[in-house]
Amino acid sequence: MKYPAGAILSRNSVPKLLGSYECELHEIIESALRSNYHQVIDVGSAEGYYAVGFALKRGRHVVAFDTDPRELMQCREMARLNAVEDLIETHHWCSPEILRVLAANVPCFILSDCEGYETELFDEATVAGLTRSDVLIEIHGGAYEPLLERFSKTHAVRTLVALDRSASDYPELACLGGDGARAVAEYRPRGQRWLFAKSLAG
Repeated sequence: MKYPAGAILSRNSVPKLLGSYECELHEIIESALRSNYHQVIDVGSAEGYYAVGFALKRGRHVVAFDTDPRELMQCREMARLNAVEDLIETHHWCSPEILRVLAANVPCFILSDCEGYETELFDEATVAGLTRSDVLIEIHGGAYEPLLERFSKTHAVRTLVALDRSASDYPELACLGGDGARAVAEYRPRGQRWLFAKSLAG
């Protein structure tokens, strides 16, 4: 996957280039890439790491949302660089109602990293409408308990916790010496969690 220079320079990009980024989720992402979802929905897509990656690897439609117009611009640029611009649809805002319409009666893979909005986005009515979809949510604030309760009624729920990173796991970083630790750091709060809700509908 090709990255726009602007996206590389405006964020902590080494973990993404190295392949260590959100390694806790790799098994789930790899399984999703092999699955026959109707579409992928990425809420909080930022520069398009997952949105463009899914479009590139699956060759299927992706809907990406981000409230920052600069991030959407980077996402569209990365889609163009990777020749998947026709597969990616970008929007500014995803409401519970919009999400319910997108996933109505079809199996989707939904990623969410919406910085604290997840409790409102995945309200009771929306979760009830996602029974055929698998949902991966980065948790912020006090969202874990209410989301766990809501999804447990219709999905098998797994909790993933951020692991410590060690530069020693990546020999290619040896040349950085003590700075290797900064290269693999994702600057997450200790105990960062993700909730993965796997549809029980099959």
